[in-house]
Amino acid sequence: MLYTIKRAVLQFLACVRWLGWRHPFWLAFGCPTYRLKGRHYRQVAERIKDGDILIRRFDGYLNTWLIPGWWNHAGIYIGGVGHEVVHAIGEGVVRDDLIDFMRTDHLMVLRAPAEFSRKAILKIRKLLGTPYDYDFDFKDAGRFSCTELVAHQFPGFVTPRRRFRRDTIVADDIVAALGFSVIYDSRLVDKCEQTQ
Repeated sequence: MLYTIKRAVLQFLACVRWLGWRHPFWLAFGCPTYRLKGRHYRQVAERIKDGDILIRRFDGYLNTWLIPGWWNHAGIYIGGVGHEVVHAIGEGVVRDDLIDFMRTDHLMVLRAPAEFSRKAILKIRKLLGTPYDYDFDFKDAGRFSCTELVAHQFPGFVTPRRRFRRDTIVADDIVAALGFSVIYDSRLVDKCEQTQ
């Protein structure tokens, strides 16, 4: 019962967006506008390789403020015909199109050494359909949160930190991990375009 309540609350919070004090309704449910546009997708599509890690952030969403760190979601690009990304959301471990995954405000692409990326792709396909870990129990390999899924595919790269009286991994921990190269960061791209 408690697990079901946690799931319902977290799914609702993921869709609530803070619009600020100047709007007549301060919270919106399922806002469709994002900072990343088609040009960002084209830039990523030119650089991305199978096994790359995608880290994203939504500005203003309530769950963004509840998750520690600046970044708040992670997935792994597996390529294929649909340019697919595997990540864990409320429905469990799913496959999404890269364009759908990039409907966000900020995106970073990280790359591990090639041998680790190949192993990650082979392992992650077997986890499709695995349930989401609403308890954020990073020792339970039967359920995964998004960051837990990425850390599971790249063992030894990301070190869990003690938060909320348990060892956890947030997207910022993945970004800070040694051994990953930054391939793309939308914040830097936008800053470069503003100075030109």
